[in-house]
Amino acid sequence: MNCPLFGLAKLQRLLAVFLRVVFGWLRGRAASRGIRDSQCGAVTVIQRFGGALNLNVHVHSLVLDGVFTRSPAAGAPGFQALPAPTDAEVAEVLDQGHRGVRRLLRRRGRWPAEDAAVGDPVAEQRPLLAEYASASIQGLVASGPRAGHRVRRLRSAAAVVARASASTATNSPRACITPRPPTLVP
Repeated sequence: MNCPLFGLAKLQRLLAVFLRVVFGWLRGRAASRGIRDSQCGAVTVIQRFGGALNLNVHVHSLVLDGVFTRSPAAGAPGFQALPAPTDAEVAEVLDQGHRGVRRLLRRRGRWPAEDAAVGDPVAEQRPLLAEYASASIQGLVASGPRAGHRVRRLRSAAAVVARASASTATNSPRACITPRPPTLVP
């Protein structure tokens, strides 16, 4: 498939670019505080759907707010917390990440030339997939009697219980709340 986000290996390469930029920024910030030979850490989950179970390939990354170093005296790694980034620093990291992803996609022939007419290879090769992906991204029903309408979402069970709790709460320790099943909302 020609879409850069539908294949796991392609998504991993894009994620590697993102983490290289973030880790580089963290190591640079640590070095500016005299911390050398630092290591960064992150946990990432690839999610292929959104809140309405729609196609929405994206990642969630939990990045440590500091670096690990190894002291020759202690031998064990130690964590060095770093100050939170400013808005300007976040914007700079985002810009570097964008440039890195664009470079990767250009090298792989996935970024259109500046003067080329922009086409959609997925729409050309797999029009049904492109139609479903487009509807998913827009939060629309793709087929059936409700095609083109907004997706209905399930309220979370926690929200339903909280609402029930608020409407029946008393000071009595015997008050009991029976959660209702999730309900559809427009």
